[in-house]
Amino acid sequence: MSGLKNVAANAKEQAEEVNQKAQELIVEINTMSDAVSKLKGFAGEGIRNVTNDVREANEEAQEAMKKVSEVKEQTGVDAKRIVALGEQIKLLQEKIKEAREKASRIRISMKSDDAGVCRRAFVSPAHLAPRNVFALRYRPLLNVPDSLLFLTKTKAKRTQESEFIAMELRERRIVVHWNIGSGTRMVTNTHTINYIAPGDRTA
Repeated sequence: MSGLKNVAANAKEQAEEVNQKAQELIVEINTMSDAVSKLKGFAGEGIRNVTNDVREANEEAQEAMKKVSEVKEQTGVDAKRIVALGEQIKLLQEKIKEAREKASRIRISMKSDDAGVCRRAFVSPAHLAPRNVFALRYRPLLNVPDSLLFLTKTKAKRTQESEFIAMELRERRIVVHWNIGSGTRMVTNTHTINYIAPGDRTA
């Protein structure tokens, strides 16, 4: 990156130098133009001398313009290199962010033995709890519509889909939906939840 900054600084310095030289040539040409106007009535030898000076100044001006063009071309090449480097840095930042997200999904805990010595332990997702228990007290009305009873979910990331567990009442049956990393699943309880009259309720 410092190399590109040095190249850009050198290009800027060359451009300023060429611009200053061009300004000096403009002043010199204006001065000679005034001299030509004054020499219109003089001898032809003096006019030829002024003409030669003007020709030399014109050649120097063309050389200066050539240098300006070369500096612009080099500056364009440097600009393309800077843009390409910026894109590579952006790609590297994305890869670092993705690696951090993947690393955050690895669960590591600190455990200690009887002697009080701590050690790091990796909690493998292959040994999770075999089941989850949810207890909901639910009493439907006489004409209850289908409705969502319970929902918990995680925020989706670029490298990981959103995980969720949801329970709903559909046609008076409990339906559970979940996705905890192995795809979306669904199970329906075949038991129908019927309306219980107030006189028949025990609780």
